[in-house]
Formats: sequence, C-alpha cells, structure tokens
Amino acid sequence: MNISLVHFLVGIISKGGAKPNIIPDITELEYSIRAPTKKELDILTGKVQDCFHSAAKQQAAPYD
Repeated sequence: MNISLVHFLVGIISKGGAKPNIIPDITELEYSIRAPTKKELDILTGKVQDCFHSAAKQQAAPYD
C-alpha cells in the first residue's frame, strides 16, 4: 500500500503467540493512523482495513 509522506501508520503486535514456530490461536494488532485532515484519515483507514481484511482472507482467518 502506498501512502503519502504526510500520513503516518504505526503498529505493534499486542498478541502474537509465545513461540516463533507455533501459530497462535489469536493475533491482535494495535495501530495508530494519522493524516492531516479527517477526510484523508477516513480514506487511509479504509485502505488499512482493506489490507488487513485481504491478508486475513488469504489465510482463511477471521477478521474483526
């Protein structure tokens, strides 16, 4: 996903399992999304959600 230099997207994996070689039952991400205007933030948020949804779909994983 391409974003403008004035947009910021920062995230962490808050729950990702205990071992690197074991797929966890649940994974949670926390993201901060920033943009100069509400309109740009809404567009960027939609793009980020689309990326997460597509990644979950590719892995046949639930997404909320």
